[in-house]
Amino acid sequence: MIIKRYIRKELVTTFAAVFLVLMLVVAGQSFVRAMGAAAEGDMPADLVYKLLAIRISGTLGELLPLAWFMSLLLAFGRMNQDNEMTVIAATGVSFQRILRFIALPVLLFTLLVGAISFLVKPWSEEYNYRLRDEAKARNEITGVRAGGFNEINKGERVFYVEALSEDRLRMQNVFIQGSEGNGDKIDLFTAPSSRQDVDPQTGERFLVLENGYRYEIDRSKGDYKFYEYQEAAVRLEKPEVTPEDRGRRALSIAKLWASDNIADKAELQWRISLPLSVLLLTVLGMLLSQGSPREGRTAKVFVAIMIYVFYVNIMAVAKTWVALGKVNSVIGLWWVHGLVVLLIVWLYGRRYGFSVRPRRPEVGGA
Repeated sequence: MIIKRYIRKELVTTFAAVFLVLMLVVAGQSFVRAMGAAAEGDMPADLVYKLLAIRISGTLGELLPLAWFMSLLLAFGRMNQDNEMTVIAATGVSFQRILRFIALPVLLFTLLVGAISFLVKPWSEEYNYRLRDEAKARNEITGVRAGGFNEINKGERVFYVEALSEDRLRMQNVFIQGSEGNGDKIDLFTAPSSRQDVDPQTGERFLVLENGYRYEIDRSKGDYKFYEYQEAAVRLEKPEVTPEDRGRRALSIAKLWASDNIADKAELQWRISLPLSVLLLTVLGMLLSQGSPREGRTAKVFVAIMIYVFYVNIMAVAKTWVALGKVNSVIGLWWVHGLVVLLIVWLYGRRYGFSVRPRRPEVGGA
């Protein structure tokens, strides 16, 4: 049917444009945060893009329903403004029939969001934990911040560097101090520049200081020695890292289902709620998009976005209440969806009434 193909094409095209814009916004914010973590030394530079990809994939479960909701509003709002919906209604195509037209795309989209919520999200959370563990296990020099004092080699030495290269492998104006014998013996290194080297046989890392000075001070004897060197190597120990405890967001759907913990039940209901919200937002978006052609295609977008934000935030609050035991897990998050269902029923009744037969539009004047 021509009308069905036209509506589907309009909806898919609008969704692609909206999703692209939202993805660019989210990617930009994630990129800034990831680069900030790298600049602060919390994340090695070569892991930044992996972290960026993981963060973006982790937001898809919440981003896709919003993009779909806005697409419905914009697509049907545009057709309403151009009187296309009036013409479609005049041909006898009811609201219920339009829902049947888009039932297949809605079903496929719901399955996609469900797959992301059940499979991709926990995988991305687990991979995020692995990246953080890997960042901690990396050589300590990757976490050094320029312009401040840092401890390396399990606190045996104090390290200061004035500036770092972009790849964090070369440093300028380096100062290293170590001590032995309750602080009686002090070993100082200074150098205008340094670099990192790796022993190809053992894999051990060394900080190689170039064209600097070394001072050995024995305060118990009041003695000190002074050396000038072209290169001096300080071995950098690899820190022992205990894998970070995984949060329940990284748990598989099977583990959450089998768990009796109320916080796990809340997480499970949250994951089920995301694909469920797609179905409710589809009907809600179509109802909100309808109105007078004089209202414009974006007249209700702001109100609709506020409804979406309210919907998601109330779900988050309900999830917290269940996790804390303030709300029974049987009630869980379902009451939030119940409120949306009541809103849908009210909007539908206000526009179409509750007669068994849908009212046909009046064509022509009285």
